[in-house]
Amino acid sequence: MVKFGGPFVRLHVGKLDTAKAASASLRNVFARYADCMLAQMFQSTACNAIHSIEQRTAKWIISAMERTNGDNIVPLTHEQLATLLGVGRSYASRVIQTFKAEGVLETRRGSILVRDRDALQSGPASVMNLSKTTSRKCCAGFIPPKWPTAPEAGRVCRENQLTNS
Repeated sequence: MVKFGGPFVRLHVGKLDTAKAASASLRNVFARYADCMLAQMFQSTACNAIHSIEQRTAKWIISAMERTNGDNIVPLTHEQLATLLGVGRSYASRVIQTFKAEGVLETRRGSILVRDRDALQSGPASVMNLSKTTSRKCCAGFIPPKWPTAPEAGRVCRENQLTNS
């Protein structure tokens, strides 16, 4: 499921299956990716069990910032955040209001503006760093050390389409 807009590449599953059947290294990449995703799910489950709703909210907002252009505007509504957190919209809105009162966030129509990233990172930062370290170890070699921004990824996708057509 796609949570944030941006460039993407679409590939028919049959072509992917054929490529995986023909390439042991590609099968290995997908197996490592599955391991990585499983580790992230375990980490997320542990996080949900032991962290407060405020810490989990901060973690999701920081993660969203890292997955978009890295700027301070996160294209996330209260309803979407509530779904990610597994809580009702009114509960997510109360948490956002708390962050707003502390000067950490502002809200705009359909987005959240982060005013104080350091304050958001103060709670769940160690958990996020552990999760990133696990992901980097598990996925070393096929996940870049610095994720490209959406415009960079779009440029690379367009260049690949031109050279592969």
